[in-house]
Amino acid sequence: MSRSAPARRLLTAALAAALPAAALAVVAAAPAHAAGGAFPAHYSAPYLEIDSSTAGDLAADLSASGDKFYTLAFLTPKSGCTPMWERGGDPVGAFKSQIGSLQSAGGNVIVSFGGAAGGELAQTCTSVSSLTAAYANVVNTYGVTRLDFDIEGSVLDDTVSNARRDQALAALQAQYPNVQVDFTLPVDPGGLPTNAMNMLKDAKSKGVKVNLVNIMTMDFGDGQNALNDAESAANGTAPQLASLYGITTAQ
Repeated sequence: MSRSAPARRLLTAALAAALPAAALAVVAAAPAHAAGGAFPAHYSAPYLEIDSSTAGDLAADLSASGDKFYTLAFLTPKSGCTPMWERGGDPVGAFKSQIGSLQSAGGNVIVSFGGAAGGELAQTCTSVSSLTAAYANVVNTYGVTRLDFDIEGSVLDDTVSNARRDQALAALQAQYPNVQVDFTLPVDPGGLPTNAMNMLKDAKSKGVKVNLVNIMTMDFGDGQNALNDAESAANGTAPQLASLYGITTAQ
């Protein structure tokens, strides 16, 4: 399912399926410079496609709007194992002062890889150890403990790169056990499509501890009521995740 990518991209997640504590294995070890406010049980983190024109002053935005959390999109391949910020081609390390000011003010960010158009780092970085190092560099550079992977389109069917990503993420979490991994995935009115479920199954089999799954409840293209489709998608996804992770739909 195609997805548009405006400058400030908000993916409406009708379901954010938090997985059980046993699946998180959060322990004391942390990235070298973990910073910022803790994510509560319920929060919003709108997508900001960040570049020099949109980064602004995130701490001032927090003060003005009350929004403490942002999902920064998207890190995509520059070449090989080197990611860049998709919108402006900025390197990892850009916007560090804005992010740091937000964290000092009690806010925080989730860093998102992938997206609809820019490509996915696991496709261009063919070494698991180098991919793990690239993820670790992002974690330590920005002092973050939340990574999001927006996987859609043909990337969902690229089982080789999906397996590579999963191996790298499992290795990253072994090194930094408090790093949480989120997936943002396309959804149909009946729930997650087969390729999305297969990707989650592979992540589970590789030992990735998934924190939550966001579903993109938009652009269904079926001519039906969008709200009804979103509710149907959430209701269809809940039992799929419950079955995969051995939890109840209430969790």
